Amino acid sequence: TIPGFGEYKVTKFEPNYRLRGNEFPITEQVLNAFRNFIKEHPELGVSEALINSHLDYVRRRIRAELITAAYGLEVQ
Repeated sequence: TIPGFGEYKVTKFEPNYRLRGNEFPITEQVLNAFRNFIKEHPELGVSEALINSHLDYVRRRIRAELITAAYGLEVQ
């Protein structure tokens, strides 16, 4: 388990769920977990400087991946 990700667990699937804008916030703890992952995998060719220069994009992409993992591609 990655610290900070427990709050993203979906325990009940709801068909036609409408996602609210404040769900799945990307906290510093989540960003730090991503930064640690990147450090452990230099073969990916992603530097911390690159992450920091595109931080808004990184936050949006992590959030999108978490939402897709939780609800699939059909969430509205």
